[in-house]
Amino acid sequence: LPGMYAAYEQEIVMKHITGEINLAKTILKAEEELKDCKDEVLDDEVDLDWINRWKEYAISFSTEDLQLLWAKVLAGEIKHPGKFSIRTLEFIKTLTREEAIEIEELIPFIFDCGMIYRGYLGEVGSLKRTINKWLSFDFLWRMQEYGLVSDIREERMETTIPWQMGEKCYIICNDKAILYKCRTESFTTTFIPVTKLGLQLAELSKCKANMDYIMNFAQRVKMSADEVYICDFHYTKDGINCFNMKEV
Repeated sequence: LPGMYAAYEQEIVMKHITGEINLAKTILKAEEELKDCKDEVLDDEVDLDWINRWKEYAISFSTEDLQLLWAKVLAGEIKHPGKFSIRTLEFIKTLTREEAIEIEELIPFIFDCGMIYRGYLGEVGSLKRTINKWLSFDFLWRMQEYGLVSDIREERMETTIPWQMGEKCYIICNDKAILYKCRTESFTTTFIPVTKLGLQLAELSKCKANMDYIMNFAQRVKMSADEVYICDFHYTKDGINCFNMKEV
């Protein structure tokens, strides 16, 4: 029995040491993420309960790619406290590699206002919308089962985007922004709603936007706006700073 107890005690010690090493490596990666960030960081403090939950989950991961994922979560929360919910942490904790790869196919189409542009009926054959050039209905159904999008059967559901007549507004999709000067009183478009979880995963992914899709939507915006540009950007406390602007 003493031998068994000693072995068990050693196992506990080794597990603790391994966990602390995992945390240290992940925190170093988070520091690198923050060092490379060009966005302005808010002065607010991160919630202590959130930090404790993050540590509880991140301590178990030893592979480089998963440590980097948890590092991005921590860095993002430090930059903008409240950005990532506990629900998002729980989702990531149980995410398989295969599911993560599949979800990455969705991210390039998510706009920051919580939508995926559906487009017009008939553009991709009978009773199919523009988005089906890239994302099939079956794929979108799986994303709905994951809790990332909703109402995928509501073909004619419409939404508005940031819009104020005579003013310049913008909408963001991953690494690209569409900047435009509103010419009409309002603008609506068919869309697929993206959940809070879907938006937070898009924040983490750092995917590049699908440029054909971005151009397609920018051309739709141009029907009701002047001076439409697709551009790179970084965040500021007052909004975004655009550069590399290309007129549509």
